[in-house]
Amino acid sequence: MNEGTLSLAKDSTASVHAIGSTLIVNSNGIAILEGTGGDQLYLGANVQINGNGVLNMNGWSDGFNGLSGSGGTLLNNSATAALVTIGQNNGSGTYFGRSATAPAKSR
Repeated sequence: MNEGTLSLAKDSTASVHAIGSTLIVNSNGIAILEGTGGDQLYLGANVQINGNGVLNMNGWSDGFNGLSGSGGTLLNNSATAALVTIGQNNGSGTYFGRSATAPAKSR
């Protein structure tokens, strides 16, 4: 995605995910985990965050295969801690971005 906000909000289960393969968040894009089930990203999915892109865990713990990108932010904008597990399917990657937490905003 190149700009705007993508809400990952499926009623997820072990076999139903919002992202099943690859998620690429470029500058001016925000992908935010919402929905139910806590499994929005398939464990074999690869995530790439570039430029000013943001993947907001939003208080959800989730895991995926690999993380890569140049710039961008892996964010948890919630008062609830989020555990991010990378390498779920023996993946890897090179990520030159930042991880951050921020106070939760009212919706």
